[in-house]
Amino acid sequence: MKLVQNTGSKAHKPSSNGIVEDEDAYEMDTFLPQDKSDEEKQKAEGAEADDSAAKGIVNLLGVDVQRVAEFCGYNMDLLRGLVKIVIAAFLLASLLGWWSTLAGFAVPVPLQPLNRVATRYYTSKQLEVMAARDNKAYVVTEALHGIRQIKFSATESQWEKRILAARERELQAQWNVYV
Repeated sequence: MKLVQNTGSKAHKPSSNGIVEDEDAYEMDTFLPQDKSDEEKQKAEGAEADDSAAKGIVNLLGVDVQRVAEFCGYNMDLLRGLVKIVIAAFLLASLLGWWSTLAGFAVPVPLQPLNRVATRYYTSKQLEVMAARDNKAYVVTEALHGIRQIKFSATESQWEKRILAARERELQAQWNVYV
C-alpha cells in the first residue's frame, strides 16, 4: 500500500498475522497538521491586531456618527437662540428698562465657569463609562470565542467572575456619571 506523500523515510507496516513486512509504505505524519511557520504566525497575530483595531474603529465611528447627527439636529438652535436673545432683550428693555435688562443678562455670566466645570466632569465620566463598556465587550467576546475551551477546561466559574467584575466596573462608572 502506498500513501500519497513521501517524507523520504520508510515505515514498516504490520500485516494481518502480526508479521512486519518491509513494504513501500510511507509515514503518516506527513498528513498531520504541521506547526505554523514564523511567517504564518506573524500573519495570524497581525490579523488579530487588525481585528481589534477594526473593532476600536467601529466603536469610534459609532460615537462620531452620533455626535455629527446630534450637531446636525441642533445646529439651527445656535442661530435661533441668538435671534431669540436679541428679541427678548428689546422686549425686556421696552417693558423694564435697560438697567433691569442688563442686570438680568449679567446673572448667567458668573455661572458660566461653573457650567464649564460641570460639563468637563460629566464628559470625563462618560469617557470612563465607554472605556468600561469596551472592556466588558472585549471580555464577553473573548469568552464567547473560546466557549468550547472554557467548557473543556472547566473554567466557567473563573470566566463568570471575570465577566461579572467587568460588569461591576461598568456599573460603577455609570453610577459615577450621575452622582
